[in-house]
Amino acid sequence: MNYLHKWYLVEAERERVLGKRLKAMEYYDQAIKGAKENDYIQDEALANELAAKFYLERDRKNIAAAYVREAHQCYRRWGAGAKVRDLEEKYGEIIMPPYGSAPKIREAVPADYESAGIKLEELDLTTVLKVSRVISGEIVLASLLEKMMKIVIEVSGAERGLLILEKEGEFFIEAEGNASIEKVRLLKGMKFTQSDNLSHTTVNYVIRTKQSIVLKDAYEDELFHNDPYIMKIRLKSLLCAPIVHQGLIKGILYLENNLTGGAFSEDRVEIVRLIASQAAISLENARLYQSLLIDIERRKAVEDELRSSERMARALLDALRDSLVLIDRDGMVLSLNKTTAKSLGMKSDEIFGRHLWDLFPLKVAERRKAFVERAVRSVKAIRVVDEQEGKVSDNVIYPIVDLDGKVTKIAILERDITEQKKVEEQAKLQQRHLMRSDRLAMMGELAAGVAHEINNPNHTIVLNTALLLKAYPDILSVLDERYGEDESLRIGGFEYTDFRKTLEDSVKRIDECAKRIGVIVKELKAFVRTEPEDYSETVDINVTVQSALLLGTPFIKKSTDNFNVQMEENLPKVLGNAQKIEQVLLNLLQNACQSLHDKTRGISIGTHYDRDRHLVVIEVTDEGEGMSEEVLSRAMEPFFTTKRGSGGTGLGLSISARIVEEHGGTLQFKSRPGKGTIASVCFPEGEFK
Repeated sequence: MNYLHKWYLVEAERERVLGKRLKAMEYYDQAIKGAKENDYIQDEALANELAAKFYLERDRKNIAAAYVREAHQCYRRWGAGAKVRDLEEKYGEIIMPPYGSAPKIREAVPADYESAGIKLEELDLTTVLKVSRVISGEIVLASLLEKMMKIVIEVSGAERGLLILEKEGEFFIEAEGNASIEKVRLLKGMKFTQSDNLSHTTVNYVIRTKQSIVLKDAYEDELFHNDPYIMKIRLKSLLCAPIVHQGLIKGILYLENNLTGGAFSEDRVEIVRLIASQAAISLENARLYQSLLIDIERRKAVEDELRSSERMARALLDALRDSLVLIDRDGMVLSLNKTTAKSLGMKSDEIFGRHLWDLFPLKVAERRKAFVERAVRSVKAIRVVDEQEGKVSDNVIYPIVDLDGKVTKIAILERDITEQKKVEEQAKLQQRHLMRSDRLAMMGELAAGVAHEINNPNHTIVLNTALLLKAYPDILSVLDERYGEDESLRIGGFEYTDFRKTLEDSVKRIDECAKRIGVIVKELKAFVRTEPEDYSETVDINVTVQSALLLGTPFIKKSTDNFNVQMEENLPKVLGNAQKIEQVLLNLLQNACQSLHDKTRGISIGTHYDRDRHLVVIEVTDEGEGMSEEVLSRAMEPFFTTKRGSGGTGLGLSISARIVEEHGGTLQFKSRPGKGTIASVCFPEGEFK
C-alpha cells in the first residue's frame, strides 16, 4: 500500500497555513495525482475539495471550479451521497454554471473552444483559414513543428515560444521559436523539467487541469509570482495552452513576452486556442505518419538484412562439399545447394518442384524414402550411413516442425564418405600390419627362447618316453614276480595293483603331452617365420581339397556321420602354395569338427567359381554351436581361443588368415550362435607363366 499521497495532502495544508501558496499548490496536485494512481478515490475527492477551498480563499473561482467538479465526481463514484449533496449545496453555481457564462481570459480557459462559446465570426477569418490550411496540410512531423511554431509566434505576438509534447506519460520540449531571429529550433526531446528556461509551475498546472493560463503580468501574479523562472527574469506576459485530442493532453503551447504586459489579447488567445485544437489532430496524424515511416524503414532494414543473410547463407551452402536438400512431406524439392545438383548431374532449376525420389534409381529411392519416413515418425534427427552401388554416404535427416509440432519439411544433409571409408580401411589394415610386425618381432625373440629352452628338453622327454614305452612291459613282468613273492609290495606310496593299472596310462599321457608341446612350438615358429614362402606354383584347388580330406579323415569320422563334399569341375587354377592352402583347410575342418555337439550334426566342404569377381571359393560349413558377434570379431586375433581348456592355442586361424592374405585372398566367417558357421576362403584366379 502507498500512503505518500496522504503525506502530500498534509504538507499542502501545512504550507497553506504558513502562507507558502506555491508549495501548497504543488502539494495539492501531488496528493491528487498519488491518490488517483493508487485508486484511493475517497482521498482523491478530499484533496480536490481542499484544493478548491484553497483557491476560493484567494478568489480564484474558475480554478477552484475545476477542483470542485473533480471532487464532486469522485464522491459520486465513491458512493458518498451525503457528501455529493453537501458540495452541491455549497458550490452549486460552480459545479453547474449558468448557460452562456464564459470564464475570464485572465483566469483558466477551457481547451475546447466550442464549449467556451468562442464566436468564430469575430476572429480574423483570413488568419484562421491560413492557420488551418497550413497546419492540416503538413504531415511530416519536423516540418509541422517548425511551421506551427512560426505561425503561433506570429499570430500571438509572443516574443518566445516552446512546443512541449507528451511521450509515454512524460512531457518533452520538441521545438523552440524566437521572434527576434525568426527561426525555429527543433530539439531532441529534452524533458521540460530539466530546462531552466520556462515556468514549471504553469506547465504542471496546465498538465493537471487541461486548462489554459493567461497572465498579463506573471511577476505580479498572486499565484505564480513565486515560480523561480518568473522571479528570475521578472516575466511579464505568459500564455500556456494545452493541446488536447480525444480528451487526452498531447502537448502544450508555452508562449511568453517579456517586453510588455498584457501582450496576449483576447483575440490572440482565442486564435492560439484554435491553433492548439487544430494542432492536436495534425500532431497525431504526423506522429502516426512518422511512426509509419520509421516502421517502413525498419522493415526495409530488416528485409535488406534478411536478403544479405540469405545471400550469405546461400553462398555458404553452395560452398559446402556436402549435399543439402529441403523437401516437403511428399518429397517435393523446395531448396537445394549446388553440390546436390552436381551429384545428380542436373541443373538446380531442373530439380526444383520435382519429387526427390524420382531422381534416384528405384532401390536407392526406396531405401532413402524409408530413412526419411523413420525420421518423420520419430520427429527427431537421425543419422544413417548408407552404401549403395559402391558409394558410401553419411546422411543426417532432420525433420522441421511447425508451431503445432507437426513435421512440414525435411532437411537432408548427405556427405560422400566413400574415399574416407577406403582410407579408414587402409589405415586399419596398415595398423594390423604394424601390430603384426611388432608382434612378430616380439614373438621372434620368444620363439628363439622357446626353441632353446623348451624344444631341446622336450625332445629328450619324447625320446625317453619312447624308450619307456618299449621297456615298461619287461619292467612289469619283473614287478609281477616280486608281487607274487610279496603281496604287500608298494611302489611310490601306491599298492602294487593300483600302480600297475596307472603306469601304462601315465607313460602314454607323458608321450601325448610332449608331442603336444612339440606342436605348439611348431605353430609358434610358423607364426613368427620371417623368411618368404614360395607362392609361384599353379594350384588346383579341388586336388588340394581332396589331399586335405585324406589327411583329415580320422578326426572327421570321429566327429560326424554326416559329411558332404561338393566340388565344381574345371575350376580355374590358383597361383600359390598347395601345402599352405592344405594347412588352412585342415585348420578349418578341425575347428568345424570341434564345434559339433554330437555325430548327427553335419559338416560340408565345397568349391565353386565366382565369375563376377573372378574368384575361386572354398566354403566349409558346419552345424555346430556357432559364434557370437564378439567372438566372431576376434576369431582371427593371435592367441584368441575359446578352446583353451581343450588345448587350443589361438594361433590356427591367425596363421590361416595370414596364409590366405599372402595368396591375395580373403578369409571370412558367417556365424550365429546355435546355427553353425560358414568359413569362406576366396583366392584370385591365376596361373604361373
